Amino acid sequence: MPPSPVSLSLGARGADVVRLQQALAAAGFDPGTADGSFGESTAKALRAFQASKNLTVDARVGSETWKALAVKDTFAPQAPPSAEEKAKFEKFAAMVKAGGGEVNPGGKPTILALRSGKTESIATYGDRFVVLTKDGRVTELVGSTKPSGKATHKSKDADGDGKKDLGILRPGSYQVQAWKSIYPGTALASYVVQRIGAKDKLDNAVPAWRDTNQDRFFSDEEKAASVRRGDVATEILFHAGGGEKPNSVGCLTLSPKEMKRLIEAVGGPSAAFSLTLIQTPANA
Repeated sequence: MPPSPVSLSLGARGADVVRLQQALAAAGFDPGTADGSFGESTAKALRAFQASKNLTVDARVGSETWKALAVKDTFAPQAPPSAEEKAKFEKFAAMVKAGGGEVNPGGKPTILALRSGKTESIATYGDRFVVLTKDGRVTELVGSTKPSGKATHKSKDADGDGKKDLGILRPGSYQVQAWKSIYPGTALASYVVQRIGAKDKLDNAVPAWRDTNQDRFFSDEEKAASVRRGDVATEILFHAGGGEKPNSVGCLTLSPKEMKRLIEAVGGPSAAFSLTLIQTPANA
């Protein structure tokens, strides 16, 4: 390992700049697109971060700034996964495959989302997300795959009765790409869920179930009717919710602390990954 991490300043380019930009975005300081080019937007975000940490405000990245950003040391090789982690990886990978998904397609991370208990709108973080990366690493997170409130004016009227119907993402396999480097009100990145093969991030209609009687539960009858109608939802995102409970009308949400871990695990705010969502018993 070198005596200190690489130093960066205005004009630098490369993978280390991407790491810097991703770390700044995860910390709530928007450097713009994580493109590996240390320009004025990155310098502005870096100065703001340094000021917030009482560091020398010089838009230069040395060992103290890297430490404050809590960037993992990737300059030294990591120890290989332990036997326990390997066993977990194989267990969760088998669940992805059983759910119809592919593990690490094209070398990208895979998230296994485990929806627990009843399919309902509920304001608790009661589900699990598991990030699997191509190096055999496993990151387990707590969040929610369920809406936490009522339908809004943006919700669809699926059955044509004049009432807006809350939606929820159907189990299945999807692709996910970066949505916004800073999601409004959270200072953290977000990602949009898509059908596999979608090219543009605005092409984000995905299969959904609809609560057509507005009781905040998705019954078997409502699920079957949604499948017959071909119901979809748009802009289903991964984003940060509240610190204690989710804030969503259908997105996949995690607390800010857990969302930061997810962003780091998938490779930063500009990452793309696969998603397999499955339903599990409440006590699984």
